[in-house]
Amino acid sequence: MQNRRKTVVINKKFQPHYALMFVAATVVLTNLLIIVRVLFPGAEPVNFTLGMSLTIGAIELLLIGSVWYGSLRMTHHIAGPVFVINRQIKNFADGDYSSRIRLRQGDAFQEEVAEINASLEKLERALEELQKGSAA
Repeated sequence: MQNRRKTVVINKKFQPHYALMFVAATVVLTNLLIIVRVLFPGAEPVNFTLGMSLTIGAIELLLIGSVWYGSLRMTHHIAGPVFVINRQIKNFADGDYSSRIRLRQGDAFQEEVAEINASLEKLERALEELQKGSAA
């Protein structure tokens, strides 16, 4: 089984929401730094030329894009495991009692998945005992 997700956005409600929060925080902090630099120039006053303004704008756009993509990748390690847990629990409920949750290295919820898998193992054994008891 190949254990690799092909898409960055797994949960279209969760991931963009948090990516937008990170981007908004980045924009606010970046512009706050620029405003502070303009209002408190220190020894040299800041005179923005058109070229300087365009450069700052381009850098901000690059920063926004980088933060957006980075935050999607970061939340990928949360949304992915939730998707996998949900899918495997549904498989178990549909009768695949050997179904276990397998996460990628680096994904969140490793300890919780270990506990869920242990519980599924106990439940599978209890179901087998029940089946053996009812067959006798």
